[in-house]
Amino acid sequence: MSDAKHRSQAAPVERLPRTQRIGFVVMLNALKQIPSPILYILAVFLEKAFAIVTVPLMAAHLSPSDYGRFDQALSLCELVAILMTLGAADSLVRFASVAQTEDERRKTAADLLGTALIAVLVVGVIVQLSAAWIAAIWKTTFDLTALRFGLAAVSVVCLIDMPLMWIRFNNQAYLFLIIVLTRTIFTVGGTWLMLTWGYGGEGVLIFNSVIILLSAVALTALQIHWVGVSFSLRGFRQIAVYGLPLVGAGIAMFAMGNLNRWFLAGNVSFSDIGQLGLATRLAVLTALVLQPFILWWGPRRLADLQKNEGLTISAKNWSLGYSLLILSSLGVALAGPVFITVFLPPSFSHASDYLQFLVLVQLLNTLSWLCATGVFARANGMTVLTIDATAALCAVIGFALLIPHFGVAGAITGVLIGHAIRLLLYLWAGAKTAPIPYPTLAAVAALVLCVVMVALAPSQQHAVWRTLFGLACLPAMILILSRLGLFQPPQELTDVIRTWGRDGKNSALGD
Repeated sequence: MSDAKHRSQAAPVERLPRTQRIGFVVMLNALKQIPSPILYILAVFLEKAFAIVTVPLMAAHLSPSDYGRFDQALSLCELVAILMTLGAADSLVRFASVAQTEDERRKTAADLLGTALIAVLVVGVIVQLSAAWIAAIWKTTFDLTALRFGLAAVSVVCLIDMPLMWIRFNNQAYLFLIIVLTRTIFTVGGTWLMLTWGYGGEGVLIFNSVIILLSAVALTALQIHWVGVSFSLRGFRQIAVYGLPLVGAGIAMFAMGNLNRWFLAGNVSFSDIGQLGLATRLAVLTALVLQPFILWWGPRRLADLQKNEGLTISAKNWSLGYSLLILSSLGVALAGPVFITVFLPPSFSHASDYLQFLVLVQLLNTLSWLCATGVFARANGMTVLTIDATAALCAVIGFALLIPHFGVAGAITGVLIGHAIRLLLYLWAGAKTAPIPYPTLAAVAALVLCVVMVALAPSQQHAVWRTLFGLACLPAMILILSRLGLFQPPQELTDVIRTWGRDGKNSALGD
């Protein structure tokens, strides 16, 4: 590395006062000594812990109807966010993983960043010009100014995803932790201020949108500093061949998870939509325990597949991920109703009626990701698009047929049908590219036992007994997963943590 590059990286620290600079360097060096998986666990824990705090905060300041309108506006922003990911972060992993040299990896990242900047500028302007028309089609009554802020924020999402993926790709987990923690503190603090000052969901959306826009500017500047930026046809081709099909798949997944709001808007009250939205937000916490594993394994699973005994390595990592998913699903299914009863206003009590079914939705969704390694290893994203579009079509047909007669229950049933079909298709298509030997019988047995434990749990009205029951079930499930041969951390991960522990002990002893 050149002296100039050393100076450019050191400059931010040099500008700090001496005492602050020393403290910053000490903190940074301490974080660098912690294994990446632990840093990812800490990042996810802090982010999700703050996210949990916002649930009762929003429920305390918004009625179910207001929350329903807020949730409907968020679903529209999520649709645009999926479009504006461009599949750029996944394309970065796909093409940087097969690059032969570090310069080639940087050139790939620079090309993709240039393509993303052009797309953000063009599509962002189009979205703002058509915001009112989009809102009318989506049947939202949310404030248009706030909605414009939200749409502007999600239009730059790829400029956040790509730098964060590059950080993870280069295993700089300490930097990922710092960025996530900083962004989360501002987001939660802003949510609290907007609600307590009486600005409601509109204020929350505007403030959080500003945070997202500032994050995009800062992270894009860092990415340019690291890899540069270039505008070439190669970047456009990579996005077109690999990224855009994944965008189409993402839109299909959005349709499966959120298009039910469009059908529900004409068949149930906004209060019912609000109950469903809050229950969905709690059910998403199912990925809490698994998220550090996804952050760790996601960027490297295609590279692992290329190794000697890659199929065996993938099967072991899949088993660990599946075990964490089962434990997380069990925890949310047991604790979620208690959380709703104890911490939320009585007006949101019906959210618990939907929660356990939505946990199953999240389990199937994440399990499909775990089983998609072989599909993502293909040269383009068309198979992913085909599978997700097929599953989404089945779900939407379910919405059209079931929601007019069964309301929210019909919406959840349609989602379950779509995710079940998606999982089966990923297993079938993935086996053709990478016949990973999944421990299917053990996995089914663990899932059945998880369902039995939830079914036998005391009522949420008996919060203490249900909590004690859950505290007993979790270690029992860990033991069951271990006996089934599923919960076995990969040797590589165990070695890293053991080495870190030994080094830390030696350092404490002055060796």
